[in-house]
Amino acid sequence: MSSVATMQPASALNIPIWIKNTFNSAHPGTCISPDAVKNGAVKGITAISNVSIVTVEGSGFLGVASVTGRVFSAIGRAGINVYMISQASSQHSLSFLVPNADGPHAMRVLEQELELELHRQTILSISLNPDLAAIAVVGAGMRGTPGVAGNVFQTLGNNRINIVAIAQGSSELNISCVISMADLERAVPALHEAFGLGK
Repeated sequence: MSSVATMQPASALNIPIWIKNTFNSAHPGTCISPDAVKNGAVKGITAISNVSIVTVEGSGFLGVASVTGRVFSAIGRAGINVYMISQASSQHSLSFLVPNADGPHAMRVLEQELELELHRQTILSISLNPDLAAIAVVGAGMRGTPGVAGNVFQTLGNNRINIVAIAQGSSELNISCVISMADLERAVPALHEAFGLGK
């Protein structure tokens, strides 16, 4: 069972959840509750390693719900888990994140599903960018707090880490970005330091 599924019943009943340290039982731990004190916008940084981005590029067709729906229906039927979705505002490209091991299969599935559109060139290409990592900066205090995204991007830029894709939910509780797997070990400590999470 996932941690989300485990925590959801307690969250629905407003029951506080205490996260304890197995290696330091004397530490009071961290309380997750609706009444938690917001002493900082960002509360945590998580990372998913060994992922690939699949990008479908076209000529404005991605605004059509039927085509976007076909992309994700085909991926869903193939049993491929999608971690993140990013779409350009021009609607010429749609990218989504999958496990490295599923990348080639996702390509084959989409090439088969969109064979006619590729032939007609309403879809220009389907590409795969492997060996990436996704970093998520999370925190309830991020909502309405200006400068959080800017700090994330400036920190990565100052460390010469290129961002491949970005996604943020409308809840403003999470900013996710995709970087090269080779940069992950530098990126996470740099972001911890930038938001004072190591203190």
